[in-house]
Amino acid sequence: MKLTIQRTLIIFGIVVSIGLMSSIALKKYIFEELKVHGVVYHEIENGKNLVADILPPPLYVVQSYMLANEMVVHPTLVEKTLQQSKHSRLSLRNAGPTGNSRISRNRFTTNLKAMCWYRQTLFGQS
Repeated sequence: MKLTIQRTLIIFGIVVSIGLMSSIALKKYIFEELKVHGVVYHEIENGKNLVADILPPPLYVVQSYMLANEMVVHPTLVEKTLQQSKHSRLSLRNAGPTGNSRISRNRFTTNLKAMCWYRQTLFGQS
């Protein structure tokens, strides 16, 4: 088989076309994977949410220490602060999704335990 200029140009055109098509397909695949609500985005988001759920807030330890010291100096002020904190956290929790019965049952039991803790802590009742 003799390679002429015509056959060489046809082979060159086929190779360039295949390369162009494969680069377009690869670009489309990569953009689908890396787009904002793509697979990689959800993996990163899930990892970030897991870390946020596990680790306490940075001021968590400092805030409890400050409240303990403040309770010694101003017990009524701390009682009011705890009540406000309780109401703000309850309103934030109740603003979440409510369609699942397991979530509703979990909210009820944790709310009951929290109310018992507040009653024991603030009022000394069992």
